[in-house]
Amino acid sequence: MSGISSSRTVYTHGCVQDGHEAATHDLLARRLAGLLGFAFGGACENFEIDETAYLIPRTSLSGAETASRYRIGREGDLLGGWVPEAYMATKAILHPLVSPRAAAPPGWPERLTRAASDVTLPGFTAFSLDDARAAGEILRPHGPVRVKPVHGTGGHGQAVAATALELEDALTHLAAQYPPGDGLVLEADLSQVITYSVGQLRLPHLTVSYCGTQFLTTDNTGHAAYGGSELTATVGGYENLPAENLPAAMARAVACAARFDGLADRHLSGLIASRRNYDVAAGRLAGAAPAMGVIDQSWRVGGATGAEIVAIEALSRNPDARAVRARSTEVYGAGQIPPEGALVCYHGEDPAVGPLLKYAFVEDVLAR
Repeated sequence: MSGISSSRTVYTHGCVQDGHEAATHDLLARRLAGLLGFAFGGACENFEIDETAYLIPRTSLSGAETASRYRIGREGDLLGGWVPEAYMATKAILHPLVSPRAAAPPGWPERLTRAASDVTLPGFTAFSLDDARAAGEILRPHGPVRVKPVHGTGGHGQAVAATALELEDALTHLAAQYPPGDGLVLEADLSQVITYSVGQLRLPHLTVSYCGTQFLTTDNTGHAAYGGSELTATVGGYENLPAENLPAAMARAVACAARFDGLADRHLSGLIASRRNYDVAAGRLAGAAPAMGVIDQSWRVGGATGAEIVAIEALSRNPDARAVRARSTEVYGAGQIPPEGALVCYHGEDPAVGPLLKYAFVEDVLAR
């Protein structure tokens, strides 16, 4: 990381509210500023920024006006993503429409959704309730159907339907919470699921690639919630990941994510993304047939970013290392204590979810 100019300033965007997500975002932005040798300027919602700015938005950004206002024209301008249309940064682009007559937003990337069918699960995206019903009726005879709002994160708002009545109930419930015009994804539900995290951070003068697995925990209401990620990270592209440390299934997940990433670049004209994270699910379809596919993309700072940051720091301290293993963890409930030496991203009483501890640490440095 030597030789990086300190004349640039890191700004955050979209995280001025209270709560663990905003606090974590601010901390990681400060940490990354220090890693890059940049100044930290805080939130930039209320003033103009100049060409020296390096933006870390809370969500993927969209639209020509936003790109102009925040001076986003290339990957080196931000940690996150920018797309021409907002829906392009959501799960919507993972699946095709149910028919040529189905409702679609401006610039719908039909070629992307068709070309990606070999690295996604069987499914459809719908922008009307009628199209969602039609998609569900095509999928339901082959097994349970998982219905997702395209903007959902961490599994929130999802439902699984095995019968026609359950499907209608799920669609009616979701339509009351999320406007159908925003988009719903309907895809085959998997059992015995393992979720892999595959991604890259394309920082100024440095690219880091990683793969690993996600795990679940129990939140303060007793429901399943994201519990963290364990990652193996290396400098450079996916080809630099240590093959002997990757199980065969994880290697296939990396290939799935890399293929979808390439298709997104090819078919989403104007896409800018310097943080590219893909969730790849592996499990079994109804009838026990194995399946694997990309189930979400994240072109923004996410749950695994704490592990990503500590991994980059470790790689910077150990230039001869082949890779590092890092872990991010989220634990609910009072009285939790982080491991010694961990980067504590949040430790307190969140107004929405209650007591929560979030931290990240390096588990191992792999020598060449």
